[in-house]
Amino acid sequence: MEKTFGEVEFRSEFFHDLQQGSIGFKLFQHFAGVVKHVASVTYWEGDGHFYIETFESDIPVEVAEWLIAEAKDRVKLK
Repeated sequence: MEKTFGEVEFRSEFFHDLQQGSIGFKLFQHFAGVVKHVASVTYWEGDGHFYIETFESDIPVEVAEWLIAEAKDRVKLK
């Protein structure tokens, strides 16, 4: 999914890591021709909880909330 915040475009991408037992969405920031992985929301199957991780980048709260809601809505829990 995509979300624009000011001049910055954010895109989410689904991932499923069978080896580590995790599933979720990665958030990529597109700005001035540069694409950067800035955050992830991960559901760990081992403990049954969602986690958010950011990578050396500030992201707007509205974008973080959107990413969390997308993960909780689209990740199919066992």
